[in-house]
Amino acid sequence: MPDLAAPDSANRDLAVADLAVASRDSAIPDLANADLARPTPDSAAPDLAPSRDLGRPRKVFSLLAPVTYQVEQSYCIAIGDLNGDSKPDLAAANGPYLSLFFNLGNGSFAPADLPVGGPSVAIGDINGDSKNDLVVPASGGFGVFVNSGLGAFAWTGYLGLAGSGWGPEAIALGDLDGDGRLDVIFGGVGDMKGTGRGLNAVLNLGNGKFAPAVNYPAGGWPLALGDLNGDGRPDVAVVAWNGDLAVLLNRGDGSFAAAVDYVVENQVGSVAIGDLDGDGKADIAVASSGGDASVLMNKGDGTFLPAVRYPVGGRPLGVAIGDLDGDGEADLAVANPAPVNGMLGWVSVLLGDGHGGFAPAMNYYAGWFPTSVAIGDLNGDGLADLAVTDNVGTIAVLLNSSH
Repeated sequence: MPDLAAPDSANRDLAVADLAVASRDSAIPDLANADLARPTPDSAAPDLAPSRDLGRPRKVFSLLAPVTYQVEQSYCIAIGDLNGDSKPDLAAANGPYLSLFFNLGNGSFAPADLPVGGPSVAIGDINGDSKNDLVVPASGGFGVFVNSGLGAFAWTGYLGLAGSGWGPEAIALGDLDGDGRLDVIFGGVGDMKGTGRGLNAVLNLGNGKFAPAVNYPAGGWPLALGDLNGDGRPDVAVVAWNGDLAVLLNRGDGSFAAAVDYVVENQVGSVAIGDLDGDGKADIAVASSGGDASVLMNKGDGTFLPAVRYPVGGRPLGVAIGDLDGDGEADLAVANPAPVNGMLGWVSVLLGDGHGGFAPAMNYYAGWFPTSVAIGDLNGDGLADLAVTDNVGTIAVLLNSSH
């Protein structure tokens, strides 16, 4: 595999150049305070058990009306400090571009575009210089924008699979082998010959060099990384080819054991990993096409209980985990496109009880066709906000106004 210092011209490299970044709408909340309900597993209908009052004090959750930013066609969004000012910025996969939104400090953003895009994007320090870089899946592998400081990025070209022109759909960064460097895992359906189909793990050798990709045929996208068995190494949760959820545990050296599949009702559209019940073990949340957000609770050893479904309606495509009401417990945000052409889409918020249960969904307008959602404190007030992509052509920022 080529390295970052000397990209392989056979992989459609671009010349390395500093790319200057230049600068260039109401919520419909359902704020009825419902008792928290704990639903039954998929193996036992109905979807929701009778509700019960858990008596947990919480803030009154609310979101402000969305503020939108124009893009071409956005599929995925990530949050991270891109210019070293300690404020969270946004990066959105935007068709042929990568759209950046630099935080002005009050939850508003200055847009800029980079000239190479893809269906998703990951943020992380690839080269160990303490600045966040941008990684996109493209051209049979992935491409890297190295952060050259103050919001300027240098394109280093594609690092691809030999003989493959396919474009992966999903990408994630994590230290797979414990050497302190961020490695890359990407996945998708592969090219016409099947090259690259599945997951591909690429170890970072340092100094801009990467090991050859190792392929795992378990599934390709969407995917998420997280330590699922408590050994300190990131494992993979990915959508299997049959639409269920596949979990691949890290052997400790950056390679992965055979996939273990878990049945999830309907096609999975997104995967997120986080501790949903406060036991210190990472659980899994998925958005599924049948109108549900499903959670799989960790037994403690990297295996999981049957999926538990929470209705959100529509055809959800994105899910994120974070504390949205400031009570210290994990909540869910679900990007939910319109179920019928012409109808408005929304983002659904499900507040967690700290024990793995979630309240009924509260829905907020977030664009015509929301596809993904990310959670972060975007205006520095200590409350987690939402950034949502809309496939029709906007990024929506919904600031948290809980009190």
